Amino acid sequence: MPEERLPTWVVWPLALTAVCWVAAGDYMTGAQVTFTVLYLGPIAFAVWFGGRLHGLVTGVASAAAWFAMDLLTRDAHAHNLSVELWNLGGQLGVFLIVGGLLDAFKRRRSRDRRPVAADDLASLQHLPALRTRAAQPDATRPPSGHGRHPGPDA
Repeated sequence: MPEERLPTWVVWPLALTAVCWVAAGDYMTGAQVTFTVLYLGPIAFAVWFGGRLHGLVTGVASAAAWFAMDLLTRDAHAHNLSVELWNLGGQLGVFLIVGGLLDAFKRRRSRDRRPVAADDLASLQHLPALRTRAAQPDATRPPSGHGRHPGPDA
């Protein structure tokens, strides 16, 4: 299966341009509309086609863009630095967690889709003998039927 990776010189400009476009939309809609989900698009692109580092940097850039747009669009009297920093931490956390989960999913997917190795095939050489032995009646196995050992009344 071909690796789903693009060169760094392609991923960085596309991901960061997408963050800028989302930030522009965030600015135009004002503080009443949340764009958190839309910021996840560039992060997902960066993780999938660039890797963990690309997703991390794009997540930080998305949080910074969100923070800047939030400061620019909120009423000047509504700013409370501790609340703004708390919100920034929350956004950054969401972006990094989603990026990390997507990276873990992609790694698991590629590991599950890897070609079967010769060692994996060698371990299957005993499979016919195991099937034959499993098909033979065994005195230690319960009789066929309900599958339980007879109780003391039997």
